[in-house]
Amino acid sequence: MTFTPLQNLMNKAAAKHGIIGEFKAIQACEAFNSMIPVLFPKIPSAKSQIKAKFYKDHTITIQVPSSAWASEIMMRKHQILEGVKENLPQTKGSPKIKDIKTKIFS
Repeated sequence: MTFTPLQNLMNKAAAKHGIIGEFKAIQACEAFNSMIPVLFPKIPSAKSQIKAKFYKDHTITIQVPSSAWASEIMMRKHQILEGVKENLPQTKGSPKIKDIKTKIFS
């Protein structure tokens, strides 16, 4: 008996209902957001200050409160991309992350 990973079933269901793009965006953003404590273990406020806001065209846009945070994110870009790729399910239909951008909010 062969088992189908639940992730594959979720991707199929999302595609069937026409929401695969939104489903991939949620997966990509959650993969980044769950990494924040690992990336910034000595800055507990990081989780409340930075968030992945959206995913489009293989790019995650990260909302940050200042240019200092934007610089920090971009300096760690390679580390972030590798970590996000590891956190994503490795199944057919999973989002492919190729870039990150930052957006400053006040």
